Amino acid sequence: MESIINGGKAGPLIFGVLSVVGAAGEMASSGETTILNVPASMLLLAVAGTMIGFFLLPARDVARVTDHGNLSWKRRLAYRVLTALPLVGVIICYAFLAAWTVQVGVGAVHTLTRLTIDDSLILPSTAIVGVGIRPWLPALLVAVERRASNVIGGDK
Repeated sequence: MESIINGGKAGPLIFGVLSVVGAAGEMASSGETTILNVPASMLLLAVAGTMIGFFLLPARDVARVTDHGNLSWKRRLAYRVLTALPLVGVIICYAFLAAWTVQVGVGAVHTLTRLTIDDSLILPSTAIVGVGIRPWLPALLVAVERRASNVIGGDK
């Protein structure tokens, strides 16, 4: 009984499979979805970097957006919604800003020096720029907390 490998048919089969996989990978990367001129992979890394910036916050700043125990369940739900929605909006907007900043930087380097920056450097640098939101977060959280408290009529 002859197997595919012993019969010499494995080479063309493996070559065919690898060429189909390579072509599919090339089509997937060249046809990547872009949103506001930002590739989806770059945007996801920018969101991840921005979330890392949020995770680096001290506990006292995070406590600003926790709900108050003396509120009714309706007011607690309203407080959570009124604090979460602006923060999600800020994360998305800053992720776009980080991605555009990296794209402008890559374009400037290419224009000034004629160097081409590899994608293996562009994507991680987008996440690193996303972490740059960290210094702005305490003031943002104070504003979000104040606005949510004013709208629901809670304390402070």
